[in-house]
Amino acid sequence: MAESSGGNTFLAFIVGALLVLVVILFLALGGVNLFTGGGGGGPDVNVDIQAPAPGGGDGGGN
Repeated sequence: MAESSGGNTFLAFIVGALLVLVVILFLALGGVNLFTGGGGGGPDVNVDIQAPAPGGGDGGGN
C-alpha cells in the first residue's frame, strides 16, 4: 500500500494545481472581483449616436 501513496500524492498535487489555475484565470477574465465585492462587469459605458437627417440635415427635404 505504501508504494501507491506516492502516485496518489502526485495526482492530488496536479488536481490542486489545476484548480488554482482555473480560479486565477476566472478572476483574471472578469469573474467576481474580491476587492470591490461586486460582480464581474466592467465600467458603465453610455454611447449616444445621432445620424444626420435624410436630405442633408437642413430639414428642407432637398
